[in-house]
Amino acid sequence: MSLSAKTYRWACQDLLDGFDAVCLASDMRDCEVTGIVSDSRQISPGDMFVMIQGFMTHGMCYIREALARGAKAILCDFDDSSDGRHESFVDHEEIHIPIFRVRNLKKKVGMLANKFFSSPSSDLSVIGVTGTNGKSSCAFFIAQLFLSLKKRCGISGTLGVGEYPDMEETGYTTPDVISVHRNLAWFRDQGIQDVVMEVSSHALDQGRVQGVEFETAIFTNLSHDHQDYHASLEDYFKSKSRLFLEYPAKNHIINIDDDFGRRLYDDLHEHALSFSCRGRERSDGIVADLYARRINSCINGDDFEFSFRGVTRTVKTNLIGYVSMSNTAASLLAMIAEGYPFEDLVERVTCLQPPPGRLEQVNVDTGDNRPIVMIDFAHTPAALQAVLKDLRPICRGKLWCVFGCGGERDQDKRPIMGGIAEQYADRLVITSDNPRGENPEDIIEDILKGISDRESCHVIPDRIEAVRYAISHAHEDDIVLLAGKGHETYQIVKEGERIPLNERKVAKEALYEWR
Repeated sequence: MSLSAKTYRWACQDLLDGFDAVCLASDMRDCEVTGIVSDSRQISPGDMFVMIQGFMTHGMCYIREALARGAKAILCDFDDSSDGRHESFVDHEEIHIPIFRVRNLKKKVGMLANKFFSSPSSDLSVIGVTGTNGKSSCAFFIAQLFLSLKKRCGISGTLGVGEYPDMEETGYTTPDVISVHRNLAWFRDQGIQDVVMEVSSHALDQGRVQGVEFETAIFTNLSHDHQDYHASLEDYFKSKSRLFLEYPAKNHIINIDDDFGRRLYDDLHEHALSFSCRGRERSDGIVADLYARRINSCINGDDFEFSFRGVTRTVKTNLIGYVSMSNTAASLLAMIAEGYPFEDLVERVTCLQPPPGRLEQVNVDTGDNRPIVMIDFAHTPAALQAVLKDLRPICRGKLWCVFGCGGERDQDKRPIMGGIAEQYADRLVITSDNPRGENPEDIIEDILKGISDRESCHVIPDRIEAVRYAISHAHEDDIVLLAGKGHETYQIVKEGERIPLNERKVAKEALYEWR
């Protein structure tokens, strides 16, 4: 879903001016539309239905639904591969609204949406965050920093869209391009000036942020993920790089601890600010603009030291681990680039809270010592390794890892994640995590291929039972990591059905019942 912007009105002739539109039927160029939509399920009376090729089907398949919902005009695509399917509905007796055709429409929808909503991003300061891991945390940290400065902030990402901290779930890291511009228009019309949005590789590859003007772009890191979509890791990197090479952001914030970030920095260094958590000056001669290090670690939060251009500050935080420190550094540097002083910002880090499902501790009030349960969204090899490494030094007993891998997604990472879990955890419980249309046992078998000592693993396909088992068998000094679900409160099974699964609730019940 997307936010509901105020009503905008355009005569089709004016809206399509400059897009080389050809009218195919019902020549009513002065027809007025009050919205543009590419998802027939979201159409309201008066909208223009933009029919383009989706990931699975063409919008043409939903023309009857669009008409039934009150579409007032249709915009369809036309390219060199057109097979004439559009003409099949032009003379349909049920269609009495204007139909316009635009060559290569899919590549122009973003600019059309930008025009329809009167260039909303040009009136905002938009911060875009991309990377394999850390996007949601950076977005939340930046929004919290703005709030601490008594400034309103819009946010759009995996955890939802809205004015922080009130967000509505969308189901996407980055929604379709029309929704992106509609959301930006809503922020502007609400008087919000600052917006932070997560930008996925899929979104960059598919043009979902076309027409957006970014003030600042952040690169967190890049590692193995989405190999079911991208042809290679290099192709994945090229998609991420588009945010920096194809969009004229004023500020570029780059993690130079990451090998791909280092490559990006080499291309952008005259127009980029860098951060590092491995020391200010690297062996390759690059001097980071901001660097950070962990001073002290404990389950209630680490002490971080940040240095920026000769000024060093140490702060007590509510955050745990290297990953949190790196995401905090990225957020600080982005805010500095936006014009806020380091000395003021760094003191506010003390109040930052992790986003839901990002190294989130499940708390119960029992008055005695019980295992510590942490929930994290880690669903990539790098993320799983990072969170286990962060928990290891603060774990006084055994470190448990309960995880699975998503169905109908990158299969190559399954044995890799199995090997990582075996290397860094003491106890493993392999279970299900959004199996979708795949057999959960087949996914688990792929994971087990990366584990040398299968006898040491507990295989429990039912995730609820897996969580209960791990917590009930853990000792009071143990830490139980529930990896993969994070903020999600459902399990995706066949045909996209979402079965309710509240991991926090299950974990709390298991902790209360713990012997």
